[in-house]
Amino acid sequence: MLERYPPLRIMAAHGGGTAPFLAGRLDAGWRSDEQARRFLVRAPSESLKQLYLDAVVYHARALRTVTDLVGAERVAFGTDHPFSIADPVANLSAVGELSEPVRTAILGGTARQLFELRSL
Repeated sequence: MLERYPPLRIMAAHGGGTAPFLAGRLDAGWRSDEQARRFLVRAPSESLKQLYLDAVVYHARALRTVTDLVGAERVAFGTDHPFSIADPVANLSAVGELSEPVRTAILGGTARQLFELRSL
């Protein structure tokens, strides 16, 4: 889908789930399978960089993995509201452990860019 429709914007929940942690394995499978390379012209980890991911991972180290994979400009703050697991304070704490430019992107910059929001 990402190759066929490059302008498509996809937001994946929970930091992309296991995708950031399996990116290397996905690439290894792609490299070892000639048929997969016929359908995907580039490594899966490169395609993952087209996704937007939310920052609902509750752990700074996991969040660093997410931002390292796709870039902070592709990660936006989120919550698990209205579910009981929602803990925005813990999520904000994880974001707070990251560098200032990464925090700025996650806490609003990415959303402004993704949704084409203008400042008042």
